[in-house]
Amino acid sequence: MRYGSVLAVMDGREGANIVALAALAAGKAFDCHVAWLHVRSDDVKSRSIAAASMGAAAIWEPILMMGEDSAHGRAERVRALFQALCEDEGISVDWDQPPPSDRLTASYRELVGFEPDVVETEGRLADIIVVSKPGPGARGGLSSVLQAAILGSGRPVLAMPPVQSVNFEGVASIAWDGSKEAARATTAALPLLRRCRRVLVMTGVVDENMSPPSRLLRYLAAHDIRAETWAFIPHSGSVARNLLDQCASAQAELLVMGAYGHGRLHDLVLGSVTREALRTAEIPLLIAH
Repeated sequence: MRYGSVLAVMDGREGANIVALAALAAGKAFDCHVAWLHVRSDDVKSRSIAAASMGAAAIWEPILMMGEDSAHGRAERVRALFQALCEDEGISVDWDQPPPSDRLTASYRELVGFEPDVVETEGRLADIIVVSKPGPGARGGLSSVLQAAILGSGRPVLAMPPVQSVNFEGVASIAWDGSKEAARATTAALPLLRRCRRVLVMTGVVDENMSPPSRLLRYLAAHDIRAETWAFIPHSGSVARNLLDQCASAQAELLVMGAYGHGRLHDLVLGSVTREALRTAEIPLLIAH
């Protein structure tokens, strides 16, 4: 089992370089295709039409032009970064032909639309999606793009903090509670886990109705992955904080966890544990819903 395609969501903002490097590292690790996606919002066009219909085009025009300049600048930065990395790494760029399955290739797409919807749709045709996530000290909530990728694409998402690289050969932790979300995340992470030198199955509370960690070890062994159990007694504080503290103690460089949440009428809602982990983790998270 391996990844055959990686989707890198490149918005041109903080963290874009880390997303690019993580996606490239995955492409190298699995000799697969890396598709760069940049989505230019059509909000400017929509606001322009609305302003004109209200007879307020003159008032809106400076703001609209500023938005267009900003969007153009982000697109230029993403395109320049793509070209520079491909040249430096000697990566074959495939624009029109289907990529081969035995070597690292790359492509670049720039689409116009509502970014969360585009990422959902495009992500469904990738094996794994790489998206930036806030750093531990960042203000504001999680981006709608990150939530759409996790809850709407049906694919695993590698959520990258803005100041962290990714190591696919280091220590990985699996947050195991026996849930279907944790099982899906573990299965989605198998190609990465097989490359890690150490895999830890972390369990804080064992419920009598859950599959015990020992059974997960046997499942992983069937996929040529030798793992260890890491049981811990939760201290006061949130589930996410307990889990991330254990990752720090184990010097884990990647956390695999299931995402709890649901989508309803375009409202994507992540569970509190998932949301807190995404907001506060200092290491990459591989999340599947």
